Amino acid sequence: MDITIQNVRAPALEHNGRYYKVFQPQTRDELLKLHHMGCAGDTVLTDIQLEQGDFPTSFVEPTVTQRTLSGLFKDLRSIELELRDQNSTLWGKIQKSNQGALTQFFDTNVKSAIAQSANEIRQEVRDASNSARVQVTSEGVTIGSTTLTGEQLASTISASPRGVDIIAPKIKVKSDMIVDGAITASKIGAGAITANALDAGSVTADKVKFDTAFIQRLVSQQAFIDELFAKDATITKIKNVDFTGNHIKGGRITSLNGNTTFDLQTGWVDMNGYDVGIRNQFPDRPLQYLVFGGGMIDGVPGSYTALLSNRNRTVGMDHTSAGIQIWNGRSGNTTHSAINLYGHRITFRHSAQPNVREAWIDTSTGLLYGIDDINLRNASLAQVLDNIFDNFRNLGAVAGNYSRGYYSKWR
Repeated sequence: MDITIQNVRAPALEHNGRYYKVFQPQTRDELLKLHHMGCAGDTVLTDIQLEQGDFPTSFVEPTVTQRTLSGLFKDLRSIELELRDQNSTLWGKIQKSNQGALTQFFDTNVKSAIAQSANEIRQEVRDASNSARVQVTSEGVTIGSTTLTGEQLASTISASPRGVDIIAPKIKVKSDMIVDGAITASKIGAGAITANALDAGSVTADKVKFDTAFIQRLVSQQAFIDELFAKDATITKIKNVDFTGNHIKGGRITSLNGNTTFDLQTGWVDMNGYDVGIRNQFPDRPLQYLVFGGGMIDGVPGSYTALLSNRNRTVGMDHTSAGIQIWNGRSGNTTHSAINLYGHRITFRHSAQPNVREAWIDTSTGLLYGIDDINLRNASLAQVLDNIFDNFRNLGAVAGNYSRGYYSKWR
């Protein structure tokens, strides 16, 4: 549909099935011309409404206004009051008659209206895309498409000068609403608030009362604490991945499987297993270890203590190990013990100081070095050899007694 206003023809705008045109009158007798839509037959126009604003509102049936006044509002039939702002689109309108009253306000594209009659009270707010309506009749209150009867309202909402009470067996609020002071300790059931319902850091230390009763509650429970600073604490069991302390005192340290126990009171370390011990590894150096093992010694079951070093950095008894192995075994009345020394050269020294005498055995050749004398049955082996040498010399001194001769010296 086209509309000509002020000699300008232009298509009308459309909203929700209604045509509308916004214009500003220039004369008191402004002429509007509605053009035929070009379809077959007649063009019928209904619900024609002239209103102020930039956007059309819902159609309102026109009312007949009588302005006859007699005396001081004695025979008042109706009254209509309209207020406008010349500098904006804001306007207000009040219409009253003996049948009801209508109050309207408009600003830009939002319009509100309150209508009241003997049968109902209606409130409405509307803009270009949304509308909200409340209607009160003798049947009840209608909000949108929901109607509450008078009995429902009376049993649900009670208003007094002291406040508004909502009374009902169950109240369902579809929004995030917490009434001030409504949540108290007596309203919260046991176990109703769990850790999953609390934000991290929402409960701080100043909100928790730490007293004897609180600690006693932790005795039979589990506590997960990142940091614990205590002047004095008695703890029966501690399960921890990493435990650090500058000064730790205790009675006994035991492994999880029970194989190793360190009794701090007696100083004993019990390692109840085969091939266990103590190891030390320097960078790029042979492995050093004290190992406790078991096996057979000359057919007798026994155990050994070995203090060894292995240049291949393994705990084993092979050609790359050097050290000492002490055996002891028993089978009934049969006992056996042994001390084994491993190494290419086995040296005996008075001390570890330099430039002291030493004797050694070359295990690869079987030779003994650094020995001046050997005592055999309380006799000096060197003296025995000296006597034998002297006997051969005396025999050689007499011609014919010793034809083979003798050595000039034996040492």
